[in-house]
Amino acid sequence: MGDGYSSDRGGPDRDNNRAGRAFERGCDDYYRDREHGYVSPSRDYTSSQGETARYDKARDKDGRTIEEKSGRVGGDKDEKQFRVAREMLERGEIQHHTLRRVDGERVEKGARELIDGLKRDFPDRFTEQVIPRHVAREILARGMAREPGRQLELPGVGERARQQRARQRAKAREEREREERARVQKEAADRVAREFADKYRALLYQGREEAEKNSARAREEAEVAERSRQRERDQADERARQKQREAADRLAEHAQRAREAAAKGQPGEMVREIADMMRVSRPTPGTESPHREPPQASQHRGGRECRGRERGQERGRGR
Repeated sequence: MGDGYSSDRGGPDRDNNRAGRAFERGCDDYYRDREHGYVSPSRDYTSSQGETARYDKARDKDGRTIEEKSGRVGGDKDEKQFRVAREMLERGEIQHHTLRRVDGERVEKGARELIDGLKRDFPDRFTEQVIPRHVAREILARGMAREPGRQLELPGVGERARQQRARQRAKAREEREREERARVQKEAADRVAREFADKYRALLYQGREEAEKNSARAREEAEVAERSRQRERDQADERARQKQREAADRLAEHAQRAREAAAKGQPGEMVREIADMMRVSRPTPGTESPHREPPQASQHRGGRECRGRERGQERGRGR
């Protein structure tokens, strides 16, 4: 294919094994396998038929293995790896196996049958990862750039790797800046929310405090006014009681003089005495009158005289 991957992979003096190692190193850098806990290579796995296979990468803590193919897939070695992988999956020594291969590279018939069988029988535990050729070219460039003393074997490979690393650093820097902006914005928003909440609570407390003060002031003023009115009522009642006591004293004095005058055969003064009698007969201020209803007209002297005249007139007409 004229996409550059084939020419990069088959450059001057580069054999398939070297290309495979470069591809493996590039995958490790591109997919960050080492950061995810994979080590190279895996241990040897031996089947019940005596076949032994080793894979490019393994993670023993959860039984995962990876095999990477930069070019053609097929031949005795590849098919043996697939057969051993099947038996290890069946026995549980491998929990998950991944085949990474490059899109467009040839897969032999025997290898294809074994791959399809693994996909069919272990759909959740076997993965065929097909890498696009432009991604595979980037992976190969990274692997070549990491090969000691071999960075310049293919034209432009090292430069592409440096450009890729520069893009990654720029992307990482942008991500850090984005996270920093988000953090600053969140802190500012939180600060504004706290300040608003503090001001709102202060205003609410101030309003409540003022309302309580106004209510207390109103109650106090009402109590003062009521005490003042009660004091005025008490003073008025006391003045009325004092007048009543004075009238009672005068009445007693008049009665005493009247008795003395009667004993001597002298008439007494009755006008002021009658007024004092009326004053004394009134209810004492601050107490309820014993007379709840006025007396009936028939109980007065005038009423009796009126009825007497009416009976006299009736007797006159009868005659």
